Amino acid sequence: MIKRLTKELSTASNIKDKNNRLSVKSALTSALEKLKLLMRVDMTNGLALFADSQKCLVLTPPRPIQNYLYKCDRCYHIGTLKKLYESNKTVYLVVYVTGNESYIYELYKGLGNNDFDKYVYWSRSGVSLQKNQKKGGQSAARIGRLHDEKHKRYAENVANNVSKCLDKNPRIQGIILTGPSIKKHQVLKEFNRLSHHNIPFLGFVTVSHVDDDWKNVYEIIIDHQMKKDDNLLKKIMNFEDSKNVFGQKEVYINLKNYMLDMVIIHKDHPDIDKLPMIERRCKSKACKLVIVSSRNAMGDSLLTNFQGVAGRLRY
Repeated sequence: MIKRLTKELSTASNIKDKNNRLSVKSALTSALEKLKLLMRVDMTNGLALFADSQKCLVLTPPRPIQNYLYKCDRCYHIGTLKKLYESNKTVYLVVYVTGNESYIYELYKGLGNNDFDKYVYWSRSGVSLQKNQKKGGQSAARIGRLHDEKHKRYAENVANNVSKCLDKNPRIQGIILTGPSIKKHQVLKEFNRLSHHNIPFLGFVTVSHVDDDWKNVYEIIIDHQMKKDDNLLKKIMNFEDSKNVFGQKEVYINLKNYMLDMVIIHKDHPDIDKLPMIERRCKSKACKLVIVSSRNAMGDSLLTNFQGVAGRLRY
């Protein structure tokens, strides 16, 4: 890389515009100096440099860079690099509703395991809701109407915030509503009325505090994943369907020839520890990778008779 940048630096002297020439030479000089300081840095996954006349940024991505790219432009090109930072985890949305405030979490489930990462995705939103009031005389009807309107606005506000989260992250697989309040049901009603998203609702979980044990939430997600695995296995283990292929050898040959739309691997496959490499290979062949964990008869048959590997042809 140093040789290539040195060659580009000598070529930059031919740029006619003085400002452009100085900017390019300054950026290349900065990149070369930074590279010389990084000679002992671990570059197993490659290295990305973004340099201009004032600074040089260096990134080592979590997954290997597949190709070499040199661009001299007025803006940084991060399309290729951005894909390397994308998570391969399944995402779920957990909405905590108290009746006065709400918290929205994105919950990440690991591919092929039951590991979860939880963090607040949306900032806390709170309102002061009016409580039920029996007294009021002639104003009782008006006070009751204002009470209902405020509670409806609260539910609409939470539902709109959930929709914004779904707009920002299309990889979300399902929604769970938690909290001590019965407002969870009203929030779901408003979400179904206002939102255009076709996202499955997985269930309600009653907890007294946002930091309580999320065991029930995890169980709902794992149960949902098991049902998805069962439905997929019913489709894949249909031996009359000519689009299904079985066994490591058949799957590898079809994957190599770009003929597979999906690769299915059982989580108890002996090479499951090589999952990152398998995922990269599937991605390079425009093929989806699915890890199934069903322990029913079909899952056992896939693991015992076909080495835990199957695939589905594109056509």
